[in-house]
Amino acid sequence: MLTTSTLIWALAIFLARICDVSLGTIRTVMIVRGRRLLSALIGFVEVAIFIVVITRVIQHIDTWINVVAYAGGFAAGTYVGMTLESYLVPGRILMRVISREAVASISTALRAAGFGLTEISGFGKDGPVVMLESVIRRREMPRFVQLVEEVDERAFITSEDMRSISRGYLLRRDKSK
Repeated sequence: MLTTSTLIWALAIFLARICDVSLGTIRTVMIVRGRRLLSALIGFVEVAIFIVVITRVIQHIDTWINVVAYAGGFAAGTYVGMTLESYLVPGRILMRVISREAVASISTALRAAGFGLTEISGFGKDGPVVMLESVIRRREMPRFVQLVEEVDERAFITSEDMRSISRGYLLRRDKSK
């Protein structure tokens, strides 16, 4: 039978699990970026929440709603953590665009929008290509991709997280603000 108390505990388990898993996602990003102390502190809070929640679930394992809340909190926490990571974790990414036909138009559009670019000639499976590289703020990625796709919907676009950078157009542009 589901009592008010049981439902409140299930909700608490669900919400705590969202926090715990979201923190795990952020901690992982901090580890990759070399932020040792912050990673350790986040890990401490993450595990403390986990221990409290799993203890409650195991002590009341016969209450099916706790198990559902625990699993649902994990799933929701994964989603929330990934969403938070994209907004809260500032950073730079390296964008690569490979195009066979519209390189000049892509370059013009991106430079007009304020993106710095490096052009590299190469040879792909079907012949000559040009690769454009640009280091941008993570939050600028949707605009960057949109500009490229407006010019060449077939362009090959990749992104890669940057751990550190030194000098370059982006940094000069940041200092002017």
